[in-house]
Amino acid sequence: MNPIIVLYSTYLGGSSADCGNAITSDEAGFTYITGLTDSTNFPVTSGAFQTIFPDACSVFVAKLNQSGSGIVYATYLGGERAVNIGSAIAVDDENCAYVTGETGSTQFPVSTNAFQSQYPGGDASAFVSKLNATGTSLVFSSYLGGNQNDFGNGIAVDKEKATYVTGITASSNFPVTSSSLQTQFSGGGFDAYVTKINQAGRSLLYSTFLGGTKEDFGFAIALDENGSAYITGETCSTNFPTTTGAFQTQFAGQGNSNAFVSKIDATGSQFNYSSFLGGTSRDYGAGIAVDVTGAAYVTGGTQSGNFPISSSAFQTQLNAIESAFVTKVNPNGSQLAYSSFLGGTFVNEGNGIQVDAQGQAWVTGSTESIDFPVTPTAFQRTQRGDTSAFLSQVNLTGSKLLYSTYIGGSRVTMGRGVGIDSMGSAYVTGDTTSTNFPTTPGALEETFQSAIDTPDAYVIKIGTFTPVGITGATGATGEQGMRGPRGARGVRGESGSGR
Repeated sequence: MNPIIVLYSTYLGGSSADCGNAITSDEAGFTYITGLTDSTNFPVTSGAFQTIFPDACSVFVAKLNQSGSGIVYATYLGGERAVNIGSAIAVDDENCAYVTGETGSTQFPVSTNAFQSQYPGGDASAFVSKLNATGTSLVFSSYLGGNQNDFGNGIAVDKEKATYVTGITASSNFPVTSSSLQTQFSGGGFDAYVTKINQAGRSLLYSTFLGGTKEDFGFAIALDENGSAYITGETCSTNFPTTTGAFQTQFAGQGNSNAFVSKIDATGSQFNYSSFLGGTSRDYGAGIAVDVTGAAYVTGGTQSGNFPISSSAFQTQLNAIESAFVTKVNPNGSQLAYSSFLGGTFVNEGNGIQVDAQGQAWVTGSTESIDFPVTPTAFQRTQRGDTSAFLSQVNLTGSKLLYSTYIGGSRVTMGRGVGIDSMGSAYVTGDTTSTNFPTTPGALEETFQSAIDTPDAYVIKIGTFTPVGITGATGATGEQGMRGPRGARGVRGESGSGR
């Protein structure tokens, strides 16, 4: 079997704070990233949709080439006098990028034919924007919210190019549709929501609240081939809506919270299933993915020693105050195919998950543990800073880590989003304050761009070596071919790879 190596690794940012929150790729292996930037010199490209920094924290959307050596396009996306944050990104088969997040700006760029073209109120509104394939214009862009605070946290697009968003709303007048699953705000301060938008971005195909009488948060969404939406997040509601026959119908949080996993049919009018996921302490779902059989894969964080874990899991014990977890739910939601802790003896959190064509889950997140489980083939087997990102690959049955590595330098590195391409390569984004984050020769930005203690975003691609058509860490294993500050060689000897 070919070794898994770093195919490229690069910083991404300007001279102020930059954070990568989400990442995906298209069929050709181009990479799309969104997040937030405070940098007036973020590397936006000539002709991009918005090349002028909007005088406050801005969303960015960037597309990198296959080798990570250049930007195809990069644009700001935001309005003036308010914070704008990109939280999630998806791409369709025509290479158009879809982004959601939050904005406090009444001047956020929206299209005139959008389903909600006026700022709805509150200190923050969710938004949904679609960029054309070249990043030069908006296909559509809309606010999404009511008269209180609303946040967009997850986005997906189906084969008909309908857009699905999940997030959090405090608005009792959040726009919902009459025939949807839950038309009334259930109270408790916040509800999750799920919204499906038509191809043109002009109307809501469905929109529903999702929650009980306490706080509920939607953090991530994924789709199957039939247009069913899978949502995960966190709930404090003992009466969060669950379905008969689901694997966990009772709230176990005892005054804390549980994660949840809900599958909603293509019409948004009923559950296929809905379940709690958790134990007696705090649990939350931060990322979700779906395979071709309709099985759902969830990651997040748990403080519960009695979190539901399968007996054959690769890690059956909670080793810290908080651990990441990896859980696979069978297609009808009636039982767990597997469930495992993932972490060392300090704080660990799972932030993003994807599944490859072989049904193997790839998870990213952050860890403070010097004993986080890594595999002998990891390109980075030791933690170098107070917090490192990680990337872990779980086998089909959840009984073994096929690959697991730290990612980071000598300061703080966070893993926030993961993507998988058609070749099975994994992409991770996040942010780092490390000036010696491992980058590859010839990468877009080999050296740290920001001020000390101010983060840069990063993008790293990890996969099997292919002799033809791959640039970056060509033929390298371990950290040979990696660069530290000013192009210095990385440390040799560690042979061997997201709320």
